[in-house]
Amino acid sequence: MRITCMIRSLTLGGAERQLTGLAVMLKDNGHDVEVLTYHEADFYAQTLQEAGVRHTFIAKDGSSARLERRIAEHFREWQPDAVIAFLTGPCVKACHVHKLYPHFRLIVSERNVNTWTGPHDLWRMLVFREADLVVTNSHAQESYLRRRFPFIAAKLRTIVNFVDTDAFIPAAGEASGATSETSGATLRPLIVTTARVDSRKNVHGYIRALALLRDEGLSFYAKWYGLKKEDAYYRRCQRLIRRFGLEDRFEILPATIDVVSVYRNADCFCLPSFYEGTPNSLCEALSCGLPAVATLVSDNASYVCDGLNGFTCSTHPADIAAALRQLLTALQPGHAAGTDAGSEDGTDAGLHIAAMRKASRDIAISRLSKPVFISAWLSVI
Repeated sequence: MRITCMIRSLTLGGAERQLTGLAVMLKDNGHDVEVLTYHEADFYAQTLQEAGVRHTFIAKDGSSARLERRIAEHFREWQPDAVIAFLTGPCVKACHVHKLYPHFRLIVSERNVNTWTGPHDLWRMLVFREADLVVTNSHAQESYLRRRFPFIAAKLRTIVNFVDTDAFIPAAGEASGATSETSGATLRPLIVTTARVDSRKNVHGYIRALALLRDEGLSFYAKWYGLKKEDAYYRRCQRLIRRFGLEDRFEILPATIDVVSVYRNADCFCLPSFYEGTPNSLCEALSCGLPAVATLVSDNASYVCDGLNGFTCSTHPADIAAALRQLLTALQPGHAAGTDAGSEDGTDAGLHIAAMRKASRDIAISRLSKPVFISAWLSVI
């Protein structure tokens, strides 16, 4: 089968990573695959080249309508059997192209979760009626769209993100022994977050939660990887860090390509977001065997099970702090897995951290691995 995977660009990003991985897996399964982009950025170009996946670039020269006509002309020559589009802009363009050249099966995608419906959402769903299928990357979004837009209910399917479980592997012995040095002192456990630094990720609430834990006397150090630009929100984060005196406990760092090392050098993971689809960072952390704290948004509770491999919570700072407290208490020196000691709030401080790490890894392999992902995509194609 000849398949086009369409996205705006090959920049560094979660959707771009998922589409690139899908294209490579389709190629490995014997299909003739191209990735079509229309904006400059080539972060994943080498990955495609090494896998033998064709990259077609059609520069946007003029209006969107002109670009869509050029894409339709390309499809007349390429003659794809199926087109898979990721992200709103490419999905809308693919729907318009499908009207110009309807000789392929069109699959568009939803990569986030709605919490309310605006005029733009209604417009998008009306456009998506042109598609054969609308694939969400979370069951929460599929459920929401079924309720709010019943006219596309028959087109909806869910395929959650994949994580490369062969690349994202636990540190030797599963225990990281990570440390963070600040002001000459070594603080642990090390909590990591890998996500954009913006309001949707609830960095402010996280800072307040860390301040509560520090005031209780818990030892920890937290690192947030994901800074791309020092904008107004980042500056407010820095002011809040100084206000609570957390300079020696929490730092915000640039996004890094070497995220595997970040996870493998950590003791636990936290994602305090207000909104998510299926978060790549959480999937990666679980694959690396990290116990996690995640807010009860989207499908997070499907991957973080209370007491099994971490704890879930609301987005309120006190609730984030309470969930982290349960992990941190068990991770404190002197509270190794298997002890009988109890924490002040009655939670068993002898939580079996090794078992939690194994549970995180097992969840990633059984629900988020490449074989699960490509099998689902082949079934809808």
